[in-house]
Amino acid sequence: FVGITQMVTVPNVLVVNAAKAQKLGIDSVDDLVAYAKANPGKLSYGSGGNGSAGHLAGEMLKQGLDIDVVHIPYRGAGPAINDVLGGQVPVYFDQVASSLPHIQSGKLRAIAVSWPERLAVLPDVPTYAEAGHPELNDPSWFGLVAPKNTPAEQIARVQKAVAEALQ
Repeated sequence: FVGITQMVTVPNVLVVNAAKAQKLGIDSVDDLVAYAKANPGKLSYGSGGNGSAGHLAGEMLKQGLDIDVVHIPYRGAGPAINDVLGGQVPVYFDQVASSLPHIQSGKLRAIAVSWPERLAVLPDVPTYAEAGHPELNDPSWFGLVAPKNTPAEQIARVQKAVAEALQ
């Protein structure tokens, strides 16, 4: 593939089932890390599937903080968040928009956002950088790609049209 353009960047949020968070003593990224280090392989996180943004965020957390947590891939974000809400899986990496109603209802506890600064909709939730882990402050982005051998003039035309539409 060849990149055409980036279209949008969105913040992600690390959430924990609120009841599980209280039971496990997880109120922050450092609490999550401490629990995972004290209980290797016993903490799991859900994602919308292998290779999804949530899966990659979880793997970045594992590698960046040297913890052993278990990835539970689902067939989409809907089933994953349902199991996090139900307490079957305690941790989830999501886009803010889809988790926000559950955070506001108190069913999920947000412990970090991946964005350059705090979000107006979650003013009490620190960024990963504020939580001491700037290497994890990686928002999701969406863009367009084309097959590798697409002529440059076609790529330029699509890029220009997208830029105009986004403005």
